[in-house]
Amino acid sequence: MTKRYILSILFLLIVSGCVYTPSIMGYNHQNVYMKVDKNQLILTSKQLHHKLTNFVSLGLHQYILQLKNKELVAYENAYTDIAYEFEPSIHRIVKVVFDAKSLILVYGEGHLYAYQLVLQNNSILNLIAYQGDTQHLQFIYGMSTKTLNYMIHTLNPNAPIAKYNNVIRIKTSKNPYISRWNDMKVHFTPLVVPIARFMGPF
Repeated sequence: MTKRYILSILFLLIVSGCVYTPSIMGYNHQNVYMKVDKNQLILTSKQLHHKLTNFVSLGLHQYILQLKNKELVAYENAYTDIAYEFEPSIHRIVKVVFDAKSLILVYGEGHLYAYQLVLQNNSILNLIAYQGDTQHLQFIYGMSTKTLNYMIHTLNPNAPIAKYNNVIRIKTSKNPYISRWNDMKVHFTPLVVPIARFMGPF
């Protein structure tokens, strides 16, 4: 059974309401989907670029997607080797990966968080991050503030709104990704650490 087939089945189960979970986020090569309790969001997209990077203890898939409103966004799917996990917390991970000066938390519910990141040059980046378990992390970023607010209010109509409108937008280029993953961050900051049960006796 291929990975794409499994993702498609999962997507259909989520949409049909057969899977209950407080929150979920994913991408099935056609749609970005999110769900918080009974509220779900499906973003139809066209894949423009894909990049795979292997950091030994961490695999990273990066995609540039074009949404139906013609906006470009980056979607990133990072997953650790079975013997490793991400170093908590997700707020720290986001700050390190994007070299952010500070994080403005707009919304957080069920392991899914929306931020406006203040980067080193004081520019603002809209981002949604999801971490359902300690070995899997997903980002979608680069959307306009209007789209970010639409996304989080579809998931929770009572959520606050993001306030900064002058934000970074994704552009087509040789390196369109704004995240700054590298070996030093992954292994020595560290973003990823061994799971205790795999470390053996001391």
